[in-house]
Amino acid sequence: LVNEFSFSLYHKWLQVATGTREHFKKKKTKRLPGIPRIQGKKIVHIDDDLLKGWHNILSAIFSCSDAKYCVYCDFNPNQTKDELLKSVFTFLDMHDDADCYIIDLKMHEDDSKTDEYQSYTGHLIAEHLYKKNPGNQVILFTASDKVWNYVYSEKYCSDYIVKEDPTRLLTKEQSNDLFVDFSRAIQKACERSYLKDYYKHCLNNSYLSDFFEILRSDNDNKLHEINMRSAALNLMVYIESTIKGQFQISTTSKILSTSTNAEVYSATDVYIESIDAPDGTKVATKVHVANSQLGHSNWYQMKNDLFLICAVLIKHYGISEYVVEKVIELKNIRNQSIAHGSTYSTINLSLLQQVFSNVVLPMVTKP
Repeated sequence: LVNEFSFSLYHKWLQVATGTREHFKKKKTKRLPGIPRIQGKKIVHIDDDLLKGWHNILSAIFSCSDAKYCVYCDFNPNQTKDELLKSVFTFLDMHDDADCYIIDLKMHEDDSKTDEYQSYTGHLIAEHLYKKNPGNQVILFTASDKVWNYVYSEKYCSDYIVKEDPTRLLTKEQSNDLFVDFSRAIQKACERSYLKDYYKHCLNNSYLSDFFEILRSDNDNKLHEINMRSAALNLMVYIESTIKGQFQISTTSKILSTSTNAEVYSATDVYIESIDAPDGTKVATKVHVANSQLGHSNWYQMKNDLFLICAVLIKHYGISEYVVEKVIELKNIRNQSIAHGSTYSTINLSLLQQVFSNVVLPMVTKP
């Protein structure tokens, strides 16, 4: 055990701190590894052990990663736990644009005096962030490996990472594994930070709220097929119900207001392009805005729901033909794969995100 300890990084640090070993030579130090795909992301860290080396290590790592690193520095041993939480919450309000929050578990002396793990400072901060916006990405980064803390954290956190503790003798391989786990958690949190903005626009509609909950439950960015289908269905129901509730199409390709029956737009230049499916039916694939369909026998202006949706998205919401074609793709999947159980196409998260960001958000923000 003594021999193992003498080779540990903690033992070498103690030797440097007490003057029994020379400082590490710069020519022998290696450049800290960065974390890919988090450039420009904002990371907020709250940990009472920051000054015990974690701030130096993580600030260097995030600097190498071109990420912004913000830390809470107002810990006061004379504060009550309520005072600490109030101060932390104020700090978080000033950094509510963060892509990822890294939170320690036990940050007040009261945490060590109770067996009620639900009341640990880290759990309370994670719960606060969740209640503010369920899309907040929170990583619990703690030396505690107790299973009940992990299970409880699943309510409010995107990940639970056990950090290296100097009192635990870890091999170089074990330390590397912990860093890999930490890096993956940071990457995933930053990739999923888009959920914060999604939540703000999903509050007042049941279909969009369900859509958000489905995405939020996808903690690995790999939605289960059933959840993916439900998410696609919710998006299409929202788009269709919103448009059909405000507009209708006339036999002369005019877009009319459902409330006044007055013409609001002309859609005489909007055409749907279709292909012949193996079963003999026609499947819409593209949309065109053109002066004429001359020379294009597979273009049509059938006055159905799809034509109305495409025309309104283009004319009223100003959405490009390319993006509208993503809605056509999603509608085809909904109709053939979801409603009829066939395997027309594979639903993917990227398609859902494109439709939400480029179609649903403009619809939510414009009456």
